[in-house]
Amino acid sequence: MLLGHNLMSDDALDVERTAALSQISAALATLELAAIRHRHRLRQALNVGDEELSALLYLAGRGPVEQRTLGALSGLSRSGAGAMIQRLEDQGHVRRWTDAQDRRLRLAELTPAGRAALDQASAGWHTAIATALAPQPIDTIEAFATALAEIATAAEPTLTLAEPVPEGADPIWRRWA
Repeated sequence: MLLGHNLMSDDALDVERTAALSQISAALATLELAAIRHRHRLRQALNVGDEELSALLYLAGRGPVEQRTLGALSGLSRSGAGAMIQRLEDQGHVRRWTDAQDRRLRLAELTPAGRAALDQASAGWHTAIATALAPQPIDTIEAFATALAEIATAAEPTLTLAEPVPEGADPIWRRWA
């Protein structure tokens, strides 16, 4: 526990800070495993694949986007992304349209039914978050939310989107022998 900067040497503070950052990294790894299990349950509940779920979650957080953005996010080719969005549209999760100002662009957004399905499938996750944070004061929860957003923003430039699979390319499983 910190006793105050003036009572501790810089070396002791560095050791404490390193230990605290290690605890955060370990907690985030545990959270990531829980999120992986949550994604699996979401895919089952929504009857979608991993790329489709990524597209739905992206749309839920960002609103309407260009169809090609969802393709880049998923690593699918242009035609693969179009087929993925068509499946989501057929299930009623997504709607798409041609941009009125630039007819070359196709936009996609989560439908109200898609948002409701995503919210219903995520109810247990949201309850777990609310339960874990219930004893915390609102300013601590807000600071935690800010810190998580800052971690995600700082990590984003280090993460690269998958390159789309070129049209006609063999899938990797064909190279397995």
